Amino acid sequence: MALLREAQQRRAHALTKPAFLSAAALHTCSAQATRGDNTSERPVWAERGGLDYEGRARWDAWTALKGLEGDKARLRFVRVFWEFSPQALYKDTRGDVAAALAAPAAAATDGTPAAA
Repeated sequence: MALLREAQQRRAHALTKPAFLSAAALHTCSAQATRGDNTSERPVWAERGGLDYEGRARWDAWTALKGLEGDKARLRFVRVFWEFSPQALYKDTRGDVAAALAAPAAAATDGTPAAA
């Protein structure tokens, strides 16, 4: 259960959007693990008009997991999450950005010219 929560939190903070199929697989495994079998109607129309292809694909994928036990769905979620490419996972670059922004400010205070 802790692995599922950790993976869900890391997914929520992802900086780059994973491929739709991977994201749909995570959504369906998470939904099956937390809510059980899909009992909703298959979506047809998107909120802003037109056909809801992504919603239908997610619905179909979740329905395909019908009958899968919660523990197995959790395990599948964690397995799919850890198979993501590293680019699709959260990477904290705030320290690099802060250092790059601080360098010109530090140079200006000590009297040396900042690099352009």
